[in-house]
Amino acid sequence: MKSIIFSILLIVSISTIYSQEASYSGPAKVPLRSFWTQIDKLKNGTGTASTISNAERMLKQIKEMDPAYNTASLEETLKPYKENAVKASNEKKQAAGKADEERNYFRNVWDKMIGVYSKGMDIQPGVTGEVYYNRVKEINLAEYKEKRKETNDVGPNSYPTLIDNMLADYDEYVKRADRLKWNVIAPMTKSRNAANPQDKTAMLKEARYECEAILMISPENAPFKQKLEEINKLLGAADAESAKFFTSDFHKENLNSIVWSTQQLKAGKEKEMSTALKKEFKTGDYIFGTVYLGVNVKDVMNGNTNLRVRIKVDDGTAIWGGDLSYIEIPLSAQDKSYFRFVTGSAMAER
Repeated sequence: MKSIIFSILLIVSISTIYSQEASYSGPAKVPLRSFWTQIDKLKNGTGTASTISNAERMLKQIKEMDPAYNTASLEETLKPYKENAVKASNEKKQAAGKADEERNYFRNVWDKMIGVYSKGMDIQPGVTGEVYYNRVKEINLAEYKEKRKETNDVGPNSYPTLIDNMLADYDEYVKRADRLKWNVIAPMTKSRNAANPQDKTAMLKEARYECEAILMISPENAPFKQKLEEINKLLGAADAESAKFFTSDFHKENLNSIVWSTQQLKAGKEKEMSTALKKEFKTGDYIFGTVYLGVNVKDVMNGNTNLRVRIKVDDGTAIWGGDLSYIEIPLSAQDKSYFRFVTGSAMAER
């Protein structure tokens, strides 16, 4: 009932306006008639954005030609059409922006797929193991699959279709490139003769990354699933082998590094001596160094007792080095996986 009453009132109102304008014979009579011609087009649904522009132009002419004429009713009549036009324009821009955003997303995924897949036999040399894993992970296939369901871009040359084709051919690509042989089996075999447990672990981890990367795209790839199980068992054994060389978690965290301090560190007690750990020293400070290895010292010294060294300050000119500069590590001290030394006048304890 309310809508019917509103419609009747609107018709009456417009009719009143028409009758008022019909009786007008002032200087703005021509643009006034033209204004209502534009309004009729908008009412009938035949108007366009230019129709609204024309109506606004007529309003301007009316005001210029007859400043005394009250255009409030004309402006009120035009207002809803202008608002609807702005709304439609904004919706169109939003739709276009969404389409561009969607296209850019799929193009970005396609670019990333090029870095992990090839129609031929391989991609860039050296893109294996952890590097390859990180590339695959960056694609975020779970997100892609969700967005793929929502897109209407399904043309034969659209990015979603191109990506789908890559994914469909991925297992065949893996076979063409022989990734299992070169990037998994080869490092596993090489790890058997590794010089120390850390080298073995590093090789096995690279093989594991390769398997995990492949399985992110092809989760049911049986050969890679089998090798991943084998690698995890071998890594467990390598970790157990490595553990016997670590005197503490601190040792493990600083593996193959020199830790500097103002007093000699005690193996297994380093964290309790944290105040002694330094990276910067003043003139006259005692400077102690502790080298943490993943094997016993004798395994890297090969029967030697003199370890040649060269120490630089701020990566500048060597202040200690040359033919006669070395640390002497007696054979009796080489049965540990760490050794200590001191620079300056203070003598290190054994």
